[in-house]
Amino acid sequence: MSHDVPSEVRSEVPSEVPSGSPEALALATVRESPRLVGLKDKAAWLALFTEDARIEDPKGTLHARGPGAPGGHDWLARFWEVFIAPNDIRFEVERDAVQEAEGGLVVLRRVHIRTGLALEVRIVVPAVLRYELRPEPGPGTSALRVQRLEAWWDVADNAWQGLRQGPRGWLALGLQSLRMVRFLGLGGTLRYTRGLLRAPGLAGAPTLP
Repeated sequence: MSHDVPSEVRSEVPSEVPSGSPEALALATVRESPRLVGLKDKAAWLALFTEDARIEDPKGTLHARGPGAPGGHDWLARFWEVFIAPNDIRFEVERDAVQEAEGGLVVLRRVHIRTGLALEVRIVVPAVLRYELRPEPGPGTSALRVQRLEAWWDVADNAWQGLRQGPRGWLALGLQSLRMVRFLGLGGTLRYTRGLLRAPGLAGAPTLP
């Protein structure tokens, strides 16, 4: 995969926040995620998250780490292997917003996620992302880590875009499903599939101010 294309493009620059402020640090922490995804730096990406982090991507599904994780596994690492490692993922950011929350900060992002699957199959979905961050010693100079990441996007539209690309799309989606079984196991794949069926899509997403 070529890395000469930015992993994140911002089409709207958010209001400036004071350099060194908690809000600026929150934005910098969140922006590291697509950058590290583009670089395929799994270890650094996982280090952005707390030890009890949860990812709901899309909302309704769950990948967790820590004492509450099924089987005690780090499902965030398995999430990476299934959905990030084999794909080319780019973010086009329309808007960022930072809000105060109990115990930390929340960053909301309105984006388009461009995903390149196997066989040059391309899918683009609008999404709203919500990051809950809390102070915790982490890598480098960052004092914030992601405790929860929630993503709202349309599951049916995502699948239909792949299917309508014909045999290449069918095979690419099939390969993605096989990868789920390989890394999540049958039980994890069934849990994720049930979550997909419950996913509310963009209709349930929070509104950016």
